Amino acid sequence: MTKFSVEEVSSIERKLHVELSADEVTGAIEQAYRHINANVCIPGFRKGKAPRRRLEALYKGRAIADAIESIVQSSYEEALDKTPTLFPLTEPKVQLGDFKEGESLSYTATVEVKPAIALASIDGLSLHKHSTEITEAQIDEVIERIRRSFAKETPVEGREMAEAGDLAMVDFIGTIDGEAFEGGSETDAKVELVPGDFLVEGHTDMLVGAKIGETRELHYVFDQENLPPPSECAGKAADFQITLKSLLKRDLPDLNDELAKAADLGTTVDEMRQKLRDDMAARAVNSAERHTRSQLLAGLRERNPIQVPPSMVTRVAHRIFEEIKERMTGQGLPVHDGMRFDNSPLKDDIRARAEQDVRDHLLLDAVADQEKIEVTDADLDAKIQSMADASHLPVELLRGYMLSPDSKPGLVAQLKQDKALALLEAKANLVSEDACSACSHEHHD
Repeated sequence: MTKFSVEEVSSIERKLHVELSADEVTGAIEQAYRHINANVCIPGFRKGKAPRRRLEALYKGRAIADAIESIVQSSYEEALDKTPTLFPLTEPKVQLGDFKEGESLSYTATVEVKPAIALASIDGLSLHKHSTEITEAQIDEVIERIRRSFAKETPVEGREMAEAGDLAMVDFIGTIDGEAFEGGSETDAKVELVPGDFLVEGHTDMLVGAKIGETRELHYVFDQENLPPPSECAGKAADFQITLKSLLKRDLPDLNDELAKAADLGTTVDEMRQKLRDDMAARAVNSAERHTRSQLLAGLRERNPIQVPPSMVTRVAHRIFEEIKERMTGQGLPVHDGMRFDNSPLKDDIRARAEQDVRDHLLLDAVADQEKIEVTDADLDAKIQSMADASHLPVELLRGYMLSPDSKPGLVAQLKQDKALALLEAKANLVSEDACSACSHEHHD
């Protein structure tokens, strides 16, 4: 008779101890010999008719290996059936004990599991809500950017010294550790003389005060994630020699109805302002919601330090990496066939982000379980209607897809976490801007 016991190695690891009786092991070996006899051809004997001693002489090692593999697999599955609280996240790491014919066999199977989480109080998490108010000054700023986008560029006359806000035509040569690199040089590049990222935005103020023909040096450190090509430069420092060739200025169009039409923002300035106000308000709400989520999850993590299963982190990290590659492809950046997560310079940063995502997911699930949060048909209908409105897809088409057996569990899980987050927000302790700033200063000090 098979004996089972479960050892808690850690909050995310269990070790299953299994002992198989001598009769079970012997029976498995007999079955293995019968299977071999029925499927191999041994000279001098018809298939299935070879005597046992001949089989043992030729296939003893194979029979024992096949028997052990079979009985370990079947007994492991039986152990899971009889241990309903054990939900492995990974395939078992099996460690066999010593094997002797005619005796019992023991083995252990180690697996990862989700941690059992006993939450600290979810009341009173600190929350500072960002304002979603859109001011006229903010709208004016956007309109100014629109005017700039429709501006005509004309050469600067009567002046050879660069001023802030100018457009400049430049040649540049970049090196890393004294060596040129792919994408590091360009002729007749256009940059704007304002503070910003030289390669990503085409902005730099280091040429302000330079004369046409003058060359200046820029020290540039490539970002770890939001970087221009090539991706091999992530985290490295480069030196650029930038030569100022000519200066341009922008002639801005008047703020009138023609500008609104050209920008496809209505037929009048008033219509343009209202459309901008509506779009900016929607973005402000989304930003405030992201900020709220970030604060609440940070507070939840601080109160509930938990271990996270490495297998879950690895799966999420690989998903994030694939999403980064898709974004790079969408932006026209090169993605090489050999670009893999394991050799990516972003690997450590991605894994850290993945670990936080998994921790947040587990904690929100724990809140939902503790508070007995359920997702109703009305919740599903409202979410699908919202998705249809945002995507401009027929709601019935989207409903059929989202409520399919493949998609519905994920949608339910998402809504359950959304409701858990809403509960945390309802129980949160709202703090003022001044208090939030004071806390921030204390933290930095």
